[in-house]
Parts: sequence; structure tokens; C-alpha cells
Amino acid sequence: MFPPRYEAHMEFDVNLNNLDIARAIAYTQVRNKALWAMCIVSSILVNGISVVGLWAMEWPLHESMFVAGDFILRIFILFVICLGLTTLLLLANPKWRKGRVGHHRIEINETGMIESTEYNRTEIYWPSIRKVSSKASGLYFLHSGAESFMIPRRSFKSLKEWQDFEGLFFSHYERTKVPNKQ
Repeated sequence: MFPPRYEAHMEFDVNLNNLDIARAIAYTQVRNKALWAMCIVSSILVNGISVVGLWAMEWPLHESMFVAGDFILRIFILFVICLGLTTLLLLANPKWRKGRVGHHRIEINETGMIESTEYNRTEIYWPSIRKVSSKASGLYFLHSGAESFMIPRRSFKSLKEWQDFEGLFFSHYERTKVPNKQ
């Protein structure tokens, strides 16, 4: 997939804006299977009870299912609205944005990634990264539970620099996911 040899170390600057942070939050929430499971399981239970209850009250089955489907749609719309409001509230909070929006210095090495701003310094170790997704807008990854981070493609001057970064990132990430054979 990638050329076998990359430098083991890379440093570069990233400037994250509100849209980048919103995308990272959305990536986290969409990937968070626990949230989806809570929505789906609860709506299936409620809808199952509704269909059976309405049918037991001698409603036609197709009308019972229509009412239940309408309820599922409303739950999904409520979930999307809550996700949007949560994201907007976070982005509007200056204390939360401090250290997230703006200039970041990224260092990738053998043990992980160091992300630093003028306010904080975060070390992300390769084994703590759970999911990685490369999209047209950049590289997204989940780490340490439900935290996410995005590295936008626009942070690199050329396609070659982006490919070098992506290759280095994936080579380190995949190396830690392969069990050590002793």
C-alpha cells in the first residue's frame, strides 16, 4: 500500500479552524457506536411496544408500523439536532476553543504523535489510536476513548508532502496494530 521505508520522524505545522474542529467532533460522534446503540436499541424497544400496543388496540398493522416509523424518524432528527447544538455550543465557548482552534505544532516519531500549542502539549501514543480515516479534507483519528483529532490536507504545501505524511502515519499506526511475535 505504501512504500516500505519512511523517515521515522516528521514535524509540521497545522492551523485548525472552527470547521476542522466541527468535522473532528462529528467524526467522533458518528464513530461512537455506544451513542448509536443507545438510540437504535431504545427506539426499537419503544417502537416494538408501540406496534404491538396499537395492534392490540385493533389498529391495522400497517398503520401501527407507520406510527412506529414516524417515531424512529423523529428520534434520528432529534439525535442530529442534538449533535449540531452540542457542536455549536462547544465552538462558541472560548474556554473550550482555547488550545483547539489555531496554530498547532505536530511531531510524529516512533512512539506516537506530539501535538503542542501555546496553551498545551498532548502526547498521543500509537497504541491508543483506535480508528483512522483518510478523507478528501484530511486525516481523522480517534484516540484515548472518544477523543478525536484532524490533520487537514491544506497543512501541506504539495501532494507529495501529504503522501509522505500519510505514509509515515499509517506505517507507524499499522506497525502497532500487528501483534508482536516472540
